[in-house]
Amino acid sequence: MLPGVSLNISKSGLSASFGPKGLKLTVGPKGIRKTAGIPGTGLYYTEHEKYQDTGQPQQSSGGLLKAFLYLILAVIVFFVMYHLLK
Repeated sequence: MLPGVSLNISKSGLSASFGPKGLKLTVGPKGIRKTAGIPGTGLYYTEHEKYQDTGQPQQSSGGLLKAFLYLILAVIVFFVMYHLLK
């Protein structure tokens, strides 16, 4: 496989994931999943868009920007808690 590309076979079908660590786009039989995270921290945000009857993903109300904003908030909370408990 190419770097940053992985294939998965499961009972629900074949899916493919694209992207570096911390940022993945997965396309599968149930829809599209976008995941953004900070590697090594366990902090991540996932957004899933199910396919409509036409096979096209539904429009989401958020987006990748929303995911990054949540991640930034989570990192700030993490550092504040870390320094408070130190």
